[in-house]
Amino acid sequence: MTRLARNVIWSKGRVPVALVEILGASWAFVAMLHLLLSTPGVNWLSLFLFIALCWFSLVGLAGVWLLRGHRGGWTLSIVAQAAQLLQWTVGPVAFRLLAGPQLTIYFLGDRFYFFTGLTTSVNLFRGQGDPPFAFGVNLVAVALLVVLAQRPDAPEPVHAT
Repeated sequence: MTRLARNVIWSKGRVPVALVEILGASWAFVAMLHLLLSTPGVNWLSLFLFIALCWFSLVGLAGVWLLRGHRGGWTLSIVAQAAQLLQWTVGPVAFRLLAGPQLTIYFLGDRFYFFTGLTTSVNLFRGQGDPPFAFGVNLVAVALLVVLAQRPDAPEPVHAT
């Protein structure tokens, strides 16, 4: 890809990436905060919801810093989108971190399944309705990572010679 193409993708895509992160994290933060405040007493669920709030705050901070052009915004955005890229469930264990829009292709062992929506999710254990095996790729995170990779002053990948 030419330097001009990279600059165009970055200049046109940086703000939408930041807005997706800010709006997705804000929606997720409000939903989880409501759940945390409506949970009576302090228990393990409160701790889990607090950790979820921290995750959504990180995604929102990444978007704000990216929008303002802060150098740390790019790094946090890479971390936030990489964490939302893959989803999997194997037996009782699951991994899913989502804050905002998703278009995910799942492989369920014997078939493929597509899911799209505005999602707030922090899963480390298989839910009641989840299949015993699933592997998914979030195409929204793929698209956002492609835009983030076009940053003109991004570190160049190391090639073996």
